[in-house]
Amino acid sequence: MTSFEKNSTSIIQIALALHKQGNLNLAKEIYEKILPKDPAYAESIHLIGVIYLQTGKYNDALRLIKRSLEINPNNPQGYNNLGNLYVNIDELEPALNAYEKALEKNPKFAEAAINKANLLRKINRPTDALVYYDLTLNIKPDFFEALLNKGNLLIELNRDREAINAYNNAILINPNYSEAYYNLGLALHKIGHFKEAVTQFNKAIQIQPNYADAYNDLSTTYASLNQLENALQCTTNAININSKRLDFYNNQGLILNRLNRHTDAIKSFECILKIQPEQADAYFNLGNIYKE
Repeated sequence: MTSFEKNSTSIIQIALALHKQGNLNLAKEIYEKILPKDPAYAESIHLIGVIYLQTGKYNDALRLIKRSLEINPNNPQGYNNLGNLYVNIDELEPALNAYEKALEKNPKFAEAAINKANLLRKINRPTDALVYYDLTLNIKPDFFEALLNKGNLLIELNRDREAINAYNNAILINPNYSEAYYNLGLALHKIGHFKEAVTQFNKAIQIQPNYADAYNDLSTTYASLNQLENALQCTTNAININSKRLDFYNNQGLILNRLNRHTDAIKSFECILKIQPEQADAYFNLGNIYKE
């Protein structure tokens, strides 16, 4: 390695540290300092392209990332970032190809594998997506995002018990992420394990006290257990957090009606109509109350 290459590597490391801290302007200035001495220094070109990608300057990003790959066609991170860029400009087939190229260059590149999995899920290729989530986890078994996203995909595929296993594994890795407990609660509710679902929704709320959806689904789960007062309190909590959600008022109205508090139930359904006057379900539920 020449003295210039050693110096450039040191400079790149300083710039990368600034880049990771979010100091993009200063990082870009340092990357650019290398180019007058070596206009073909691929990594500097690549990383300036990444900064353009992060700041929404997609044409400049595409030009520079492609240029860096012409100079160094064996850079898996370059292909991965090219894939990310193509996703941002909604060119999804080139994005898939770029992620696959990244994996060809480095078959153990977990980030490229999950990016491809996420994109395959987005374009409604769930079976293929599952293959790449599994590949990601074979490479990196403790990849939290991969476990969480795999669980979400398994729910969509009605493979609920496998999803529960994925969520439980995700929670072992990161026990402080409220969405993992919430999703686990939804999966448990779906298979009729209501008491276990209550536990998971409560854990989500402990971590994120203003988690309105968790309160609402906890309410639904309490209602399934015929614990209607608890259900009412939870849906009221959800409304207090977000008073614009029609489904929260609908849930509250249904519970109040089951409690034979018909006047209060009517008020809940009327709240829906104040927000959305043409909401058919609210009229239907009001009609049922008046019919009784």
